Formats: sequence, C-alpha cells, structure tokens
Amino acid sequence: MKEVVSDIFSRKAVRQSGSWQWLRSDFAEDFHQLTAAGADREDSGNEIIWNTRHKYTLKIQAPSGRVIAFKRYRTLRLFPYLYHTTPTAREALNYQKLQLIGLPMANLLAVGDTRHCFRPESSFIVTEFAENCQDGRAFYPGGELEKETAWRDEFCRRNFELIAKLHDAGIYHRGFTPANELWRPRPAPDEQGNQLDIIWIDVASCRRLPAAVLRRKIPDDFVNFLRFFQFPEETWRGFLLAYCRTVRIKRFEPDELFAEVRKRLSELQAD
Repeated sequence: MKEVVSDIFSRKAVRQSGSWQWLRSDFAEDFHQLTAAGADREDSGNEIIWNTRHKYTLKIQAPSGRVIAFKRYRTLRLFPYLYHTTPTAREALNYQKLQLIGLPMANLLAVGDTRHCFRPESSFIVTEFAENCQDGRAFYPGGELEKETAWRDEFCRRNFELIAKLHDAGIYHRGFTPANELWRPRPAPDEQGNQLDIIWIDVASCRRLPAAVLRRKIPDDFVNFLRFFQFPEETWRGFLLAYCRTVRIKRFEPDELFAEVRKRLSELQAD
C-alpha cells in the first residue's frame, strides 16, 4: 500500500498498478485509528446516509471529534477502471480542482483504491461532513420546504452563479442536480444579503471538454437542474440571467441560452 500524506491532493498520489491512499495531513491520525477499529465497515454501527448496490456512505465521528462522510465502493467493474482512475479518485481530483477555482466544496480528507496487479477491487473517499445541511430536494414540489420560496430561489440563483465558474474553467458538470448541492441557513445575511451557505458535493461526473463541445453541453447542465421543479418560465429565466451576468467567457447571448434551455426542457417533458 502506497500512502501519501500531504495538504493538497494531486494526481501524483494515484497509482494504477497497486493499492494506494492519500490522507490530508491533519486527518491522517484520525484515519488510521478509524480504519484500525473497523469504523469504515458497513456493519460498524455508524449511521448509513447513502446505500446502493455498489456503494455506501457512513457518517462517522472521528476520534478528534471531527464528523466525516466516508464513501466506499464495495466492488468496481474491471473495465473501464483497469487502466483508468476509479470514480473516487476522479471525484477527489475534481474536489481539489473545483476548490482551487473558488467553488464551495466539502473539504476533502482522504481517498484511495485497493488494487491487485492493476485490477480494481474497491475504493473510498472521505470528506468533512457538512453539518446542519440539507440538499435542494427539500424545495421540490411536495418537499418539506416547498413554500420557502425566498430560500428556494436564492438556492437556485446562487448555484447558477456558481456553475458559471465551472463553465469558465472549461468544465461540464453533468451531475448538476439539486440533490448534489447542499445548503444551510446562515446565522445572519452576508454583505450581499444572502441567507444561505451553499456547499457542493458529488462531483465525480465533472469533465473538462473542448470549447465547442462544452458549448453544446452547457444547456444540459441547466435542464438537469430545472427538470425537478415546476417553475414558470419567468422564474427560471431569472436564474439563467444571473448566470449570464456572472459568467466571464460568454458562449451564449441570454436569449439564445433561454431558447435552448426551453427547447431541451420541452423535449424532456415530452418523452
């Protein structure tokens, strides 16, 4: 097992031929104690906050008191990961990259793969748990906070402003849904009057694309987000206008972007 302990994760820590793990300097001792005690196991008794056929995520309190989210893939397909990075390694690289361009990411603490002669067997990623947060599903039609329209609209507008930074960096999200953006009320509004803290999670699908391809894909990011709501057109146009005012690399005129998003939303609803 190759282990790297440092302050910033980089591709240099990743191995394709064998097992490896990267630990953030201030988390290494916690990690070793947790894994030695089996706290990362599915049957450890720690709270399971996400569970699918192939992976699970635990909420764990580390010995230092820090609360973490520990995601583990139980198994991995041989292809395409035999000679390519695993979803957790790719997600960790994206966490680091997006944080460096100024997006409000959950703090990356550890990541690693178990491999045998290149063959991927399992992988994990650990982030700091975003305390007192909910995701955007609370604002869905029928959701518990459906009527909190001021919070809902701020949540949408600010996420559209944030994804402008991603597109400016030449990156397509592909997983830009309200479930992958967390929020919590602020104790007091900030200088801009914002009432919410926003935190992004689950960025494994983010990809850098050639400029022409990215331009074709950008409307899909918005459609992927808006399809979960039933906004009147004037409402989501306002969110897109906030994006157009924020983005620095102008790939669309506002009316062109509105029309393309409207078209793709209509096609999706017709299917």
